[in-house]
Parts: sequence; structure tokens; C-alpha cells
Amino acid sequence: MDPQAEELLRQFVVPANKNILHHLDRERFYRFACRVHALRLRADAQAVRQYLAKNGFTKEKAENLASLFEELIGFLKYYDNLKDGGSDGTKGSEMPIDSPKCP
Repeated sequence: MDPQAEELLRQFVVPANKNILHHLDRERFYRFACRVHALRLRADAQAVRQYLAKNGFTKEKAENLASLFEELIGFLKYYDNLKDGGSDGTKGSEMPIDSPKCP
């Protein structure tokens, strides 16, 4: 995992409720995934899982969040492809929704 990606993950982990994620925890996790994607940082689900398990999350919660991370990154890549004129043939300007911005 890139050091910058690890720092972004740390920003989620430190304040997170490790037993039951609060909605603000989820927002921080989404921000982590969005920024990793937007900055094209190197981070994979296995590294995320290991970091979370090493920093207070149960094995099950770490696995669930790592899977969510993988899904989020996949979705962001899919969205970028559509926005840039992907497989459905539309261009980003033709999409009926506004492009969300990563905080």
C-alpha cells in the first residue's frame, strides 16, 4: 500500500468505532476509497484488511470493510468509464446525473 493511502486509511481507523460503525465512520471510509481512487494510489483489499485487523478491527469486520473497499473501487472505475464515454456509448456530458466530487 502506498504511504499516502495508508495515511488516508489511518484517518478512518483512528476515530472509528471498531465495534459498530457510526454513519460518520462510513463517510470517512467512503472518503478513503474515493481519494485512493482519485489520486490513483496503490491499495488493495488484502492490504486494507491487514491494516484494519492490525489496528483494532475484528477479523470479520476487517474482511467486510476490505470487501466493501474492493466494491467501491470497482464502482468508481466503472463510473469513470461511463463518464468518459464507456461501454454504453454516452459521454460524460450526456449523463443525466451530476458528477460527484471526492472531498
